Amino acid sequence: MGHQIIEIRSHGARRKVLVQECIPVYYPNLYVTLEQSGRALNTQQKYLEHMRLFEDFLEYESISLIIRLEERPQSRYLTDSEISRFVADAALYKITLDKKYTGVRPLPTAYRTVSRIHAQQRLEAVRDYLNFLYDKLGDEATRDAAVDYVERRFNRKIKAAKPSWKKSKNEGMKGLTNQERDRLLEVMHPDRAEAERFWNFPYAAIEETVVNAVYHRSYEIREPIEIRIDKHELLVLSFPGPDRSIKLADLQQGRAVSSRYRNRRIVEFLKELDLTEGRSTGLPKILRVMQRNGSPAPVFETDDERSYFLIRLPMHAGFVASESEASAISAEATEQVTHQVKALLLACLNDMNRAELMQAVLA
Repeated sequence: MGHQIIEIRSHGARRKVLVQECIPVYYPNLYVTLEQSGRALNTQQKYLEHMRLFEDFLEYESISLIIRLEERPQSRYLTDSEISRFVADAALYKITLDKKYTGVRPLPTAYRTVSRIHAQQRLEAVRDYLNFLYDKLGDEATRDAAVDYVERRFNRKIKAAKPSWKKSKNEGMKGLTNQERDRLLEVMHPDRAEAERFWNFPYAAIEETVVNAVYHRSYEIREPIEIRIDKHELLVLSFPGPDRSIKLADLQQGRAVSSRYRNRRIVEFLKELDLTEGRSTGLPKILRVMQRNGSPAPVFETDDERSYFLIRLPMHAGFVASESEASAISAEATEQVTHQVKALLLACLNDMNRAELMQAVLA
């Protein structure tokens, strides 16, 4: 299709560049430069290979994605059917796709597929690239929803492409208590072979919250960062609070932008570890990840003196057990443990070897 990856040298450094008819393709190269520049050269080339496959697909389907995204007042994004067609192509070998995209129609037996891991890496790389494009080029009113939608659709299609899990009857749910079995049946959908999946605290939200505390705290203050978890929420407390130029209302909406940095060297270190971008994207990501998980919105707190900054991540409602459920589970566990302890104490009155002791406790 005309897309190739070449190597160039700039100021003594080697770079991999995606080109079409010897002209660099702007956005794939910009994405790799901004998002993958800290990775090894071979890793950058793999990302460009995935971008090459996607650009070939767009050209084959006559999709002008950049023009769509730059339309105003509302951008146009990839449809679900277009994503599905790309997912189907992502499982094929490059040589097979080259033939298909040039108009050659091989026999069905000639279609060769890559490994499941390789196909998944392709889809995840293109998913992240689309998130980048939607965020940078989409209109302000719809881009956040579009980013969430494309990530959800890609994740679901990746799962659907893997071998399906073996189905089992409800009676075969071994090792679950009655309360756990009832809860599992509540989140399962009778109209599709898919369960509702969520986390008590999304990992990405925890990571961004902790990195934010390390990033913005003052190391002239001896108070450490505090992380507490209870049955309702996770809290991260750091000192001092955000800069006075940032309004608390803007914090709650993820619009905290400040040109002042307390710890520039720590920022550069965190960038090298791919833990931060240094562009005030942490709080918006926390809000987005919590919303995508179906969790209540996070709460950002400080005082008028900006002496502290507290982030509260509420636990997902699906993990918050009612008092009656908690009491029932506790009573069931206590009864079982008390019986075993009593049997163990009675067995200890006599001299027994290990086998006899185990038999007495389990009787």
